[in-house]
Amino acid sequence: MSLLRDRRIVVVGATGGIGSAIVDQLLHAGAHVLATGRDRAALERLAGAGASTRVLDLDDASAPAGLAAAAGERFSGALDGLVIATGSAKPIGPTRTVDLAVLERALRTQLVGALALVQACAELLDAGDSPSVVLFSGGGATAPLPRYTAYALAKVATVRLVENLALEEPAWKVNAVAPGFVATHIHDATLAAGPGLAGAYHDETVSRLEEAVPPTAAAALVVFLLSGESEGISGRLISAAWDDWRDEGVRALLREDDSFGRLRRIDRQQFHASE
Repeated sequence: MSLLRDRRIVVVGATGGIGSAIVDQLLHAGAHVLATGRDRAALERLAGAGASTRVLDLDDASAPAGLAAAAGERFSGALDGLVIATGSAKPIGPTRTVDLAVLERALRTQLVGALALVQACAELLDAGDSPSVVLFSGGGATAPLPRYTAYALAKVATVRLVENLALEEPAWKVNAVAPGFVATHIHDATLAAGPGLAGAYHDETVSRLEEAVPPTAAAALVVFLLSGESEGISGRLISAAWDDWRDEGVRALLREDDSFGRLRRIDRQQFHASE
């Protein structure tokens, strides 16, 4: 398979359950991959599969610049794809008592950190071939998620960041992926918090883990968004679990419809006949 033959792609968060599945499918599709994350053992496995690797911790303010320098050296100054597959459910608990310092740190890492990576890699993307940026959003963006305020704020803000970048950078494709409920370590925090802090979502998590969406579903969507097959699709939030993105009719909607795959207020307009 050569859907991404010789495309130069960075994956941030590559040592997570979804990130590692993305790297595997990118390599299978013929891409050259620089995989980053905090888990050294997981990075070693990805290196064995053919990826270049780099330890990266977004809590380190110098990480984005360091990654851009490493990517520039690895890929001769150009980047065709940037995937940011990071996230955390913490802090968990009632919004009225959430620790603001912990919340601020979570937003800085998940949201500001993602933007810092995009900014650091912007010139490399400009030099790339049909560059594509893929971020991750999810249920916290499309519906309320009580007791997960930092996660929900980061995810809904990620969607607006994608929409802004898509308009500001017309030479790039910029999209967000909603992976569905995937059984990864992100749910460990909910299980540890218990019903007292997590509320009803604790028992829902236990139940949904038994029928989780496989990480390969999100990975396949990411491959599509990084490939030439997704040309013209930008500024969208696309669900790996619910949107039939392989269907040509759905792809046409993603290219042409003003609202499909975007977060918008739905107004109920009432029309009164004039007297």
